[in-house]
Amino acid sequence: MSNAVHLLSRLEDLQFLSGELEAWCKVCSEEDYHHRMQELELIHRHQTSSVWRYLAASKVDCTQRLQLCVFQQDVQQVMDWIENHGEAFLSKHTGVGKSLHRARALQKRHDDFEDVAQNTYTNADKLLEAASSWLRLRVL
Repeated sequence: MSNAVHLLSRLEDLQFLSGELEAWCKVCSEEDYHHRMQELELIHRHQTSSVWRYLAASKVDCTQRLQLCVFQQDVQQVMDWIENHGEAFLSKHTGVGKSLHRARALQKRHDDFEDVAQNTYTNADKLLEAASSWLRLRVL
């Protein structure tokens, strides 16, 4: 007997699902359904485009923040070199040397220092140009 009750229950479920299916088919065949689908597609496209715009803006923001961090590190390196090496070298090496050998050694050190100082100056100049450019673009 339980098989018959179970079979009857399954038959009722199928009839219910059949009624639901007929209702869905009726909705799908109406013009209103197509109109609603077009509206949903437009909303989906708009939301997708909004998400992509937001992600693009976030990427630009992150890139600018990274550039600013690198800029700050570069400025700090230039300042550290000037304060810890440049000024120290200039204040320590004020003599001309008491012998030709010593004078040439001092000249060599001075030439090496001058090369590093020129590179530091060039880097500082590039940093100033970058800062000016960012200020014009209102990034900083």
